[in-house]
Formats: sequence, C-alpha cells, structure tokens
Amino acid sequence: MVDTDELDKVLESNSIKSCPDDETIERVPKGHLDWLYQENARLAKINDDLREEIYSHVQWEKELNDDFTKITELANKVISLHRQIIMDYEGLLNAKMGIRSFLRYLFLFKKNKYLT
Repeated sequence: MVDTDELDKVLESNSIKSCPDDETIERVPKGHLDWLYQENARLAKINDDLREEIYSHVQWEKELNDDFTKITELANKVISLHRQIIMDYEGLLNAKMGIRSFLRYLFLFKKNKYLT
C-alpha cells in the first residue's frame, strides 16, 4: 500500500522541479523566434565563409613566407659569390702589382747598374 499524501508530495515536488516558474522563462513570439533562427543560420554561414577566407589567407601567407625564405637564401648565395669575385679580383690585382713592382725593381736595378 502507498500513502497517497506522500505520493502527492513527491509528484508536486517533481512537477515543480521539472517546470521552472514564469520568472525564469522569457516568452518569445513565434515570429521573432523564427527570425532568430534565420539570423543565427545567416551568421553561421557568414562565419563559415570568413573561416574559409582566413584559411586561404593563411595558406597564401605560408607560400609567401616560403618564397621569401628561398629569395633570402638566393640573395645570400649571390652575396657570397660577389665576395668571392672581389677576393679573386683583389688577388689578381695584387699578383699584377707584384709582377709590376718586380719588373720596376729589375728595370731600376739594371739602370743603376749601367749608370755606375
């Protein structure tokens, strides 16, 4: 046997817990609710479009960064080759100056030898 008073108390407490009172519920007209759903769907689509655009920009930026790295490496190679060319040219000039000074020394030495 079940005590009906206890059963009524349990049912009443469960009904209160499952249904919030009017102070916590805000009633919205159906047309406004439909508009909110449509607006939410529109904004979700815009959000998805913006995410795709951001992704494409990130991919483009990655490609630019890779290209910049390649260009920097090539520029460093060109600078290194330019330094090597300058060093070779300076070495060549020093070698020529050595030969010239040696020939000048011989010429002056022989000239002085004949003069004395």
